[in-house]
Amino acid sequence: MITIEIPVRELHARTGHYVRKAASNVEVVVTERGVPSARLIPLNPISDKGQAATISARRKLLPEYRRLAENGALRSLKEGIKDEDRGLREL
Repeated sequence: MITIEIPVRELHARTGHYVRKAASNVEVVVTERGVPSARLIPLNPISDKGQAATISARRKLLPEYRRLAENGALRSLKEGIKDEDRGLREL
């Protein structure tokens, strides 16, 4: 496992980046004034197959959402959302 050290200020500025690094089997040691104070490690280390058992890999589509998607009831985000879809209307 690779280990990197970062100051707490860097963690604060780029939290998501370092959480993803830790999830990909990189140990992140957080320091305060040069003194190690915390460590981010993967919750589920990478298996022998080389794939991480992350939460996103275990996610499943809800049956209701799958049904709506298959029926075409869900629009793509490219189409945008109209004001009437939000319940707004002109007075």
